[in-house]
Amino acid sequence: MDYLNSLYQQVLLSISIVLSDCEKQVKVGRPPKVSDLQIASLYVLSYITNTPVFNLAKILIDPSIQSYHLFREYRTVRVYKLLELYRKRMNLIILILSILFGKEIKLIVDGTILRVANIYRAQTRRIKRVAGKKFWAKRKRSIYSRDYQRNVRFEEVHYGLLVMIVCDGNGIVYDMWVHPASYHEVRSVRIRY
Repeated sequence: MDYLNSLYQQVLLSISIVLSDCEKQVKVGRPPKVSDLQIASLYVLSYITNTPVFNLAKILIDPSIQSYHLFREYRTVRVYKLLELYRKRMNLIILILSILFGKEIKLIVDGTILRVANIYRAQTRRIKRVAGKKFWAKRKRSIYSRDYQRNVRFEEVHYGLLVMIVCDGNGIVYDMWVHPASYHEVRSVRIRY
C-alpha cells in the first residue's frame, strides 16, 4: 500500500512538472473532487500496475469517490489530451537530454498500411467508414524468389490507412500520425514536417 502511494506521488509529481502550464483553473463553483492531472496520473499508474482506474482512485484519493467524478465524457477527452501532450513533452525531454549527454541518436521513420478491408470485400461492397479513392493503395515491391533465383515484381492492393511512426533504436516513440493509404511514405513525412 505504501509502495503504491509513493509510486502514485512520483507519477503525479512528474506529470505536474511537465504539464504545469496546462492545469485548468476553476474560476466559478466549487473545485472538482479530482483534478485532471490526478486522473491522468491514475491512468498511467493503472497501465503500470494493471489495476482498474476506479479501484486506484478509491485506494489513493478518497474511498467515497464515485465513477462520475472520473469518467464524464468531457473530462475523459481533456485527460487524453493531457496524456498525449505529456508523452510528447517527455519524448522531447529524453531527446534533449540524450543530445546533451553526447549519446548518438538514430531516428527511424517507418510506415505500415493498416488494412481496413481486403480487396475482394472492398470491390463488391461499399465501406461506409472510409469510402473513397484516397484510401486505396497500390504497393509495388521487388521480392526475392527462391524458385526463380531473382527478384520478382510483386503488386499488392490495399484499402486502408497509412500509419507512420518516428522512433529511436531503443523503441521510444517520438511521433505517430495517420494518412490515407494512397499517400507515399515520403509524401506523408513531408506533410507532417
